[in-house]
Amino acid sequence: MKKLTAMAFALLLIIGLLGGCGGKKEPPANTGGENPPAEEPKETLKIGLSMFTQEFPFYVTMQESFEAACREKGYEVVSTNASMDVSKQIDGCMDMLSRGIDALVITSWYGDALLDIFETAEKQGVPVFLISTNTAPDDAAFVTKVGTIDKDTTYLGGLWTGAYYAGQGIAEIDAVVFMTADQVHNDRRDGYLEGIEEAGVTVNILNTYNGDTREDAMASCDDALITYPEIDLMITTSAQHGLGAYDACAAANRSEMNIVAMDGEDEEFQKIDEKGIYLCTALQFPGEMAKETVGLIGDYFSGASIDRFVYTDAGIYCPEGTLTAAEIKK
Repeated sequence: MKKLTAMAFALLLIIGLLGGCGGKKEPPANTGGENPPAEEPKETLKIGLSMFTQEFPFYVTMQESFEAACREKGYEVVSTNASMDVSKQIDGCMDMLSRGIDALVITSWYGDALLDIFETAEKQGVPVFLISTNTAPDDAAFVTKVGTIDKDTTYLGGLWTGAYYAGQGIAEIDAVVFMTADQVHNDRRDGYLEGIEEAGVTVNILNTYNGDTREDAMASCDDALITYPEIDLMITTSAQHGLGAYDACAAANRSEMNIVAMDGEDEEFQKIDEKGIYLCTALQFPGEMAKETVGLIGDYFSGASIDRFVYTDAGIYCPEGTLTAAEIKK
């Protein structure tokens, strides 16, 4: 009897052990409670962002959008602001590269001066992404350029402006130009001129005034208003130049001219909506550029193929509202 009892006990023990050696026990299904199962941790990329300036709303929007998109991806961002000093931008990029970043993103007016940065990043295996930096040589060591070509953007503004004058039967206009003396703003001026003439209107340039700030443009415009008794058009290459020219015209009570610009700041929209002398501003979309770039960084580290140049949309803001390239060219 005792022998039978021992055998039964042993049999029960074996069954219990076999049950315990079965497959791993499945966790309970998540039914929406407060403590769902933990997800696998995401890899954090450290991104260096080199801004050429934060003086203008265009670049403020770009940085804010970039940082917001990185937060959504779980990326860490370290940034520098060159305050429109290319030497400071180079130093800032070198510093970020020395701190062990995974990728470097640059926006600059002087991409052709950043070759040392491209070479250093390449040696360290750090990919470089450019936003709105058309001045970088096409054969430099970067992954992609993201943005809209400045000349193409103001060309749209020129087409619309030329059509505006042609629609009034005007085939020739006298203009003054307010701009910064660099290649970026040369391109913006040339885009306006080519677009206006493409629309069938000849432009006579009375004078070109160089300056960097709204105050510079206002002072130059004061001089132009004294020098030229009549001006048909003021071609300006940024919101600051356009608004400075507007301030001078308003103070002098001169309203025979129109002003065109580029950037698309809120104050420009307000002036255009008044349907006065501020005729239009050519638009790029810095927030979209920034978001596109963050997406491309993720694609790069996932091994996806990336185009060398990624163009974002452009348009203008005029009394009709925002017009796209397709609407302007139709």
